[in-house]
Amino acid sequence: MKRRQFIGMAALALALAGGATTYAASKTTPVTQAIDAQLAAQRGPGGQVTSVSGTTITVTTPNGTQTIATTSATTFEVDGAASTLAAIKAGLYIHAEGSKAADGTFTATKVIASTTQPARPQDGGRPGRGPGGQVASVSGTTITVTAPNGTQTIATTSATTFELDGAASNLAAMKAGLYIHADGSKAADGTFTATRVMASTNAPPAPADRGPGHGPGGQVASVSGTTITVTTPNGTQTIATTSATTFELDGAASTLAAMKAGLYIHADGSKAADGTFTATKVIASTTQPARPQDGGRPGR
Repeated sequence: MKRRQFIGMAALALALAGGATTYAASKTTPVTQAIDAQLAAQRGPGGQVTSVSGTTITVTTPNGTQTIATTSATTFEVDGAASTLAAIKAGLYIHAEGSKAADGTFTATKVIASTTQPARPQDGGRPGRGPGGQVASVSGTTITVTAPNGTQTIATTSATTFELDGAASNLAAMKAGLYIHADGSKAADGTFTATRVMASTNAPPAPADRGPGHGPGGQVASVSGTTITVTTPNGTQTIATTSATTFELDGAASTLAAMKAGLYIHADGSKAADGTFTATKVIASTTQPARPQDGGRPGR
């Protein structure tokens, strides 16, 4: 689950819960219109699949039905594993990443599906996510985290995938003191089982950075060496990258060299005590991201 250490993307669960999020970002420039408070949205419609016709998926949301166009470049996940359009069936719960054209068509670069209804925001994580916080202990296959609302547990299985500081990892590497959040589903008895656990050795940025785990987001103003400068509603901000930083452009793997002025980006990573934000992942788009009211989750 990409990828995003303590990152904001309202999620499918928020959409299913009927939540709506609005932002008061300035509308005086194309940049501020595009990024909705530091590029908070690159998510499209989310809900329960009612039908799939050709390459178009129709979902039911609290606001009615919405369609998601897919292409040969769209990637798919079902329950945390790589999948295909053929596996997207009526009844699945999905959310999409991509961009919205001027005519209102939303085209997905990625579709994430689940056979179970996603966890609700009140589970302590970001909307659509499971518990998130600092690891207090790991016992067997269960991780206990300290969250603002107290301690919460995350069950893992042999199918659960792990990331640590942006790299593939395993349950054995999950130690007390790490900062994590989980994707997965909550059973009727309240047990949250993770399909993916993302961990960081660094504390996530403050919420002012658009949610835990997320750094600056906006339209690229310049790239100098390994530093990207973006324009946001609050001014310009910088994103440091390293040799370990991964890049995506329009849903495909990319490189720092492809990050050019004019692209819309957001970053996952961590903020040091001196205020430097270092990205573990940078996600870029050549098109203006969809706004939150299109059914996508804010913050990511």
